[in-house]
Amino acid sequence: IDIPLNLTGGPYIGDFRKSEKRAPPPPPPPRKPAIEAPETAVPTYRVPPVYPPRALRAGIEGSVTVEFTITPEGEVADPEIVKADPPKIFDRAVLRAIRKWKFQPKIVDGKPVARRAVQVIRFTLDRNRRRR
Repeated sequence: IDIPLNLTGGPYIGDFRKSEKRAPPPPPPPRKPAIEAPETAVPTYRVPPVYPPRALRAGIEGSVTVEFTITPEGEVADPEIVKADPPKIFDRAVLRAIRKWKFQPKIVDGKPVARRAVQVIRFTLDRNRRRR
């Protein structure tokens, strides 16, 4: 038993346990580089995605929201599917196409810089087309 005693006869005010040093709180988790909130950017060169044959045969329409980085050279890097409706049907076609797109880079202090962007790509069928 670790009980502190006051041998001088006066009252003792304090803990009955040894004081424990508390560890400092852990540092916050590292964040991705702060580029900016994603914005809708207008491409200078656009390759349309190929309508997946399976979706075409089944008459499926939908949309995919993709977020990516526009490099200082105006190219697309790190594309990620943020939302897809329906899921997993058009994702591959969007990723293949968006990697070929080109954008005007953002200029800050006279120099091109990377920025985050978001695009919504819609897949719709021509309802007036007749099937043979």
